[in-house]
Amino acid sequence: MISVLQTVYQTNNDSPIIRVGDSCTDVIIFMCYSFSKKFFGYSVRIPAQQACEERDMAIDKVREFFAGTELEGKIMEADESSATVELAAHAFHTEPDRIAKSLSFLQDETPVLVIASGLSRVDNRKYKDQFKMKAKMIPFEEVEGYIGHAPGGVCPFAVNEGVKVYLDVSLKKYETVFPAAGSSNSAIEMTIPQMEKYTGSLGWIDVCK
Repeated sequence: MISVLQTVYQTNNDSPIIRVGDSCTDVIIFMCYSFSKKFFGYSVRIPAQQACEERDMAIDKVREFFAGTELEGKIMEADESSATVELAAHAFHTEPDRIAKSLSFLQDETPVLVIASGLSRVDNRKYKDQFKMKAKMIPFEEVEGYIGHAPGGVCPFAVNEGVKVYLDVSLKKYETVFPAAGSSNSAIEMTIPQMEKYTGSLGWIDVCK
């Protein structure tokens, strides 16, 4: 049963916003729609066991990816969600900009990840200059299919075949950064040389501001 909860978001258009709160006791998906400048939240409950199994499978892929490397056993898991930059910074006791967020784009039908510092924003002009096309984000509900990780845990490790990865220069101002590790409560601290080595990046680009 879907029931109205409360006003949870405001938006400037009529596009739905989906926010996922991840917990092993209760996973709630908030779907917010605008109507006459009123916004209503609806909750859909997913069995906790199913949610935890899916999360464990995602992080296990990344654990396997790092097996036998210097980063084996270095993945951190929090007791709270790290699905956003702010939540991840709080969960792993670092500043938001040191969270290495993964931005998911489609270029024609090719999925592309741009890994940037947490507080960076895509500069549309820079992106077009770099790739000769406008930035087109992968729709929320299609991210896992294209990339191999669900929103909240998207990272450049153990991704689907054919995903192109680039590193944005915004990361270079830090000695270490914290990308996710496949689930919405995980991260791994990595040096910049390690990011270059393990992401399979096609190179450094400058598309953020």
